[in-house]
Amino acid sequence: MNFKPDFIRSAPFVKFKRALDRPEALEYIFLLCQKCQLDRNTELSLGDDLDLEITLGLQKEVEASKVRELLVWSGFIKQIDDSDIYSIELFTEMNRGLLANWNNGNMGGRPRRKAQDSPPEEKIQFPTSSYSKTEVPF
Repeated sequence: MNFKPDFIRSAPFVKFKRALDRPEALEYIFLLCQKCQLDRNTELSLGDDLDLEITLGLQKEVEASKVRELLVWSGFIKQIDDSDIYSIELFTEMNRGLLANWNNGNMGGRPRRKAQDSPPEEKIQFPTSSYSKTEVPF
């Protein structure tokens, strides 16, 4: 999982942290991206408050609905077709290489090459010793 070096100084994160007014705002973002990596999926079910609380490890005094709204407002997540499924835009943007590796790995790699009409390899025969185990050759 990758984060850009200047992420904590980026405008979307600073706005999210100030609007949330919680010191653990970065932890919430990190746990959201960690869930994507563990599930190998950039779309998560976050419509239910309990789902969001469990995924982000929200503390009791933090409202899940407020966090969800701020994540959408900041552009970190995006709701898909009025469902409970959200696309994690932040993870997709910062981990394009990782996502490409996942997709390429699902394809099964390169196909094996078939032998092209080449003559069969000749096996080299090494001479066997004519001496018995007890004889000394000199």
